[in-house]
Amino acid sequence: EVEDHIILWQGDITTLKCDVIVNAGNNQGLGCFNPDHICIDNVIHTNAGMRLRLECNDILKGRNLSNGEIIVCDAYNLPSKKVITTVGPEIYESVTEQDEKDLSNCYKNALEYAIREGYQSIALPSISTGLFGYPIHEAKVIAYHTVKEILKKYDTNIKIIFNVYS
Repeated sequence: EVEDHIILWQGDITTLKCDVIVNAGNNQGLGCFNPDHICIDNVIHTNAGMRLRLECNDILKGRNLSNGEIIVCDAYNLPSKKVITTVGPEIYESVTEQDEKDLSNCYKNALEYAIREGYQSIALPSISTGLFGYPIHEAKVIAYHTVKEILKKYDTNIKIIFNVYS
């Protein structure tokens, strides 16, 4: 625990026994379709089982997720209760103001949902920093400040677990 309500943890997010884990997904919201891929989206869908992909499909009904939008599903074979899938911005050249806003909304929307629903813990990955190319240093500043802003806004004891890969 690095400060009140905030925990820094490195490991497999699918093993955490917390209420909610957040999936950094793609805009299809159905998980990664490359079975050998090591992205978080693939790891979560593989370990949760096929029912997660089916529920995502039922929710989305063929439409794509927008950056910052969330969908919430049961966690099925995972020790958590829920999986929130969100889509962060993909960086091609440099980070724009819209990219910063979109990334912040990923964390804001997921955390506000968890707080509204009365969950006590949520694990947040480093959204968009892998294959989506968001610079890690910039992304961690946005994630941290967004979470601190939400914690200040709400009277909550929720535990935030920042799950880092590197």
